[in-house]
Amino acid sequence: MQFAELISLMGDISDLAKNDVAFKFWIPEPVEKALFELSERSSISNSESLRTFLFIHCYGLYAFHTLLDAHPGAVKWDPDTIKYSKSGDSETGKRITTYWVAELGKNVAPIKVWIPARLRRDLDTLARHVDLTPSQYVRE
Repeated sequence: MQFAELISLMGDISDLAKNDVAFKFWIPEPVEKALFELSERSSISNSESLRTFLFIHCYGLYAFHTLLDAHPGAVKWDPDTIKYSKSGDSETGKRITTYWVAELGKNVAPIKVWIPARLRRDLDTLARHVDLTPSQYVRE
């Protein structure tokens, strides 16, 4: 099966081009600062950065680019504006089998981002699948 066939199983994706639902959650301050830094380095807004991250998390990079092709103005995305890329040291042959979430402090920074209603429903479904609230799911 090719990617195009997989995307066709999603049906009409035009509803993913409209950010019509507010998604509110709280994150730790270090995460908020990292979000601001990533957005600045990519020359896009915090909201656009979050929307892109959540979209790619739910549907994958191929679906993201399919949406861009079908609805060019739906997302601000210009790979030529990416200003920074660094690969870390890798330890080959070593597999990490534990699930770990960094302790970043209390969730005190409010986030409100407008996303497509379908994306919100799908985030809710993914959160329920692992017995988390949508806010907890997005934070982790």
